[in-house]
Amino acid sequence: MRVNENTRSQFQGALVMETIMNYNKSDGSQEFPEAIFNVSQEVYRHLVSRNFRGDFLTVIGRQTDANFSASFTSHLSQVSVADMYTEVFELPIEGVPSEEEEFSLENFFRSDHKRFWQKGPPYLPALFITDTANFRVPMTECYHEPCDDDKMITDDNLLFLARTTKATVNMLIELSTEDATDWQCPVGSVGRLQPFNVVMFLVAANIIISCISE
Repeated sequence: MRVNENTRSQFQGALVMETIMNYNKSDGSQEFPEAIFNVSQEVYRHLVSRNFRGDFLTVIGRQTDANFSASFTSHLSQVSVADMYTEVFELPIEGVPSEEEEFSLENFFRSDHKRFWQKGPPYLPALFITDTANFRVPMTECYHEPCDDDKMITDDNLLFLARTTKATVNMLIELSTEDATDWQCPVGSVGRLQPFNVVMFLVAANIIISCISE
């Protein structure tokens, strides 16, 4: 979809991230709404087999977003980190969700990706990427509470964030223009962009990338 008829700009998709730094490999640390079983029995059985550990990133999309989702999850799979993986939900929705679908699957609509899903045709690819927020310990108690503080900045959580960041940067580079593939940080001698050395903040459609020297 062309964003501006006076440029070559194209809308290729939105990666909407809603809490992506809570990694918990303890048994029983992961909860989920009952709707999960209806959406994906396969994912539910996988969680059961892993004793409901909160050691994964969740990628949520519609059937309409299948290709975009497959591309992002492919980038995640290329960032190999032991004991961290991805669960993918493909909601049984084609195009704009109905009010009934939004109501029955309300926990899968809890971020700004919903606004993209409500447009079309042409439909706008968008993914909801999350660590499941208040469905994972300790956010079951600390989501939007004072106890969500700097204790969350642990080595495991930072590595979990770095995995997602690297996959996101790689996908952005893939989707960008040819010129952008050779983009370098405009700071002294920090050298070429290395995704693991990037701090990325994604707030709705605003992306700020800061280059950090090694």
